[in-house]
Amino acid sequence: MPKQELLRGSRGLPQARKRPPLTQIWSGNALNELLDRLYAVQKNGLTTSFMALDKNVLERINVSNVSGGSVELFKNKLDWPRAFQGKTFEQERDLVNEAAQEAVKQATTRNRVDGDLVVTLAGGIDQLEAKLKEHVDNVPLSEYVAAKQYLRHLEDATKALKRPDVASYFDRTYSAKGRTVAQLVRNMTAENLRFSPATPGSEQDYLKLYQALATCALVTLQQQAAGD
Repeated sequence: MPKQELLRGSRGLPQARKRPPLTQIWSGNALNELLDRLYAVQKNGLTTSFMALDKNVLERINVSNVSGGSVELFKNKLDWPRAFQGKTFEQERDLVNEAAQEAVKQATTRNRVDGDLVVTLAGGIDQLEAKLKEHVDNVPLSEYVAAKQYLRHLEDATKALKRPDVASYFDRTYSAKGRTVAQLVRNMTAENLRFSPATPGSEQDYLKLYQALATCALVTLQQQAAGD
């Protein structure tokens, strides 16, 4: 891609001073747009910023193979949103907890997850969603929205469990790695990784990484423009 085209493309680039909607950052979409732009800069032999990144922030960023799915939610004990707490959802919640724990065990010890177990887990998630709809009138709107979002995270994690490379999600082969923005871009593209949606508790880390990537992109483009 010619330098002039890179600069013209910056008009569509999310900018540090004009941040996109938070939902676009938390979904990973805004981060992936920046990743693609910075990779294009590197691919064309241009220098990207060596801005340092916080290791603690990167550890809370979720990534997935280009085929999709992220097991991040299953790496720790499931932290159920308020709508799913209590007796009403106990049976479905216990089923998903048990299936998720066994799936993680299989992925880390056998490098694969039994298909029947994935089906059981997906069925438990479907049951949770069906019961949530039954009790929609008894759940405050904010809690209902949070519960639906959690179900989407569960579905995304279950999707990754089907992959033959599932172990790579747990041994940190698939992870956001790099001491600088330039290293992060190289590592992500070399492993064919994309940023996946933030899970509860990692939203601020997504904002911090977005700010770093956006600032790096702006600085890089400004330097290239000054050099023309």
